[in-house]
Amino acid sequence: MPLLAPVTTAVGEGAEKLTPALWRGWWQTDGSTVSSLSGGDAAVGLRTYAGTTGLLGGAAWVVHSFWAQDALWWAGLALLGLACMATGATLVSSSAIALRLFVAIAFPALAASVWWVVRDGASDTDVVDAVCGAVAALASLAALSGSRRGMAAHVA
Repeated sequence: MPLLAPVTTAVGEGAEKLTPALWRGWWQTDGSTVSSLSGGDAAVGLRTYAGTTGLLGGAAWVVHSFWAQDALWWAGLALLGLACMATGATLVSSSAIALRLFVAIAFPALAASVWWVVRDGASDTDVVDAVCGAVAALASLAALSGSRRGMAAHVA
């Protein structure tokens, strides 16, 4: 996003002494430092992590509905929670770290509260868990298959 106001930068002899090494280049608007600070590759990695953990967690809940092992349910819950946290973190710009952390915590809390209300109203909780696991696995699979295409369209 181009700046609308004129921006001056310290250039020339002695500019390196005026600015700390950590801050050099952060305010430059030529685009050379923006890509390294925006975390573009980290966002793709976070989406891949969210898709993978969501797929594994959803699959664990689907398998749990056929083969009742408590370890599968708990592992699926943990993996789906991590997937929701990673998905929530990707919903916010990487420049707003505090907001990103807040949404990473609030998004799984919202998803868990909806799941809990549906689960409490159902007569067979294993069916609810299996359906939620299947929906999570399919959504994660769709996100994994479309993440590279979406990023390529965004960059181009």
